[in-house]
Amino acid sequence: MGNKKNEIIKYENLKDSPNFQQSFDLHKELTLIELGDKEEHFHRSTLTSINNQIKNHSIIDPKTGILYFRVEGIHNILRTSPGIARNLVYQGVPPELNASPIINHNSKDYISQSSLMAILDYSISFSTGSKTRYMNYVTTSIGLFKTFEYLKNIRNKIAKNTRYSKSKMKSKKIKIDKIDRCQFTNKVFKSVREVEFAYIDSSYDQSSLIGDIKNGVIILKEIHAEMNKQNINDFVAMYKFCEKNNYDLSWTEKIDW
Repeated sequence: MGNKKNEIIKYENLKDSPNFQQSFDLHKELTLIELGDKEEHFHRSTLTSINNQIKNHSIIDPKTGILYFRVEGIHNILRTSPGIARNLVYQGVPPELNASPIINHNSKDYISQSSLMAILDYSISFSTGSKTRYMNYVTTSIGLFKTFEYLKNIRNKIAKNTRYSKSKMKSKKIKIDKIDRCQFTNKVFKSVREVEFAYIDSSYDQSSLIGDIKNGVIILKEIHAEMNKQNINDFVAMYKFCEKNNYDLSWTEKIDW
């Protein structure tokens, strides 16, 4: 099983967040718009099962804006049996899918949004027929929580506090690691204003690594902007992004967590 963290954080229920119902109704509308689909093309009972699991059994870390989903009942989101869902969470399918890190809240296990997205990314490749439509719905819905009003407000506050920190991290990493080129393209830069420090594991999900220069790469501004656009914020997503674009992967050799 994934490592469990003892509860030292006062988590909040997603459904108790300010303006929840209004925000969640908008979230469901945006999910369908993003898919280019209509609600009538889905079984209402299935969508209700998915959305009830999300809204009634998800919690927020109010200090980071990280969203966590309860393992019990998560098969309703993953569109599979309870047994298979538990195996995907606790055991994974190495090497393609690692076991998910677990937090415990009120004697229930939860996994983070990024862990759930990794499971969905793995599972959707094996989906066929009508299940593919529901998996696309779920994947889109979970991914779109980055735009959820309350979570976005928390992260905006964090971003304001860490903006200067990222600037210092960039300067520190360039100096200590003697970097003179983009770590993805190997293009030499003439000014530090041409590049950005990009977290490998987002500081939202890995707050303990926020001050560690090993948890980042120096890349061209335009690449950093594209990664933000694609919501790439963890090691797996960054690795796949580099593979897709034929970028240098030597930065992975220094990852030791």
